[in-house]
Amino acid sequence: MPDDIVVIETIKVASPAPSWRVEGVVDGGPAEIELDGIAAKGFEYLGRTHTALQRIAYVTFGIGISSIGARGKLAATFEGAGWIPGIFIHPTLVIGSKSEIKKGTVL
Repeated sequence: MPDDIVVIETIKVASPAPSWRVEGVVDGGPAEIELDGIAAKGFEYLGRTHTALQRIAYVTFGIGISSIGARGKLAATFEGAGWIPGIFIHPTLVIGSKSEIKKGTVL
């Protein structure tokens, strides 16, 4: 199961009154075991990027990919479709004073 789901679930539980929910997971080519993990958590696999963009008109998104290049391309694609980048930060994370956290981040 993608690690960003675990982080987002933890953030949601730790939030006093979260005003959002996980709509589903977009993945370019998940392994069968990841699909099983996504389903076991009660989330829907929304498909590859193009499919998800066709299915959902508006959503706040976070990207849990470590590759800066891939993350930037996906963010541009999602934003171009009208999706709104959110910032999801684990409640126990320590953030340095000079750190820059950009839109669409899952930490």
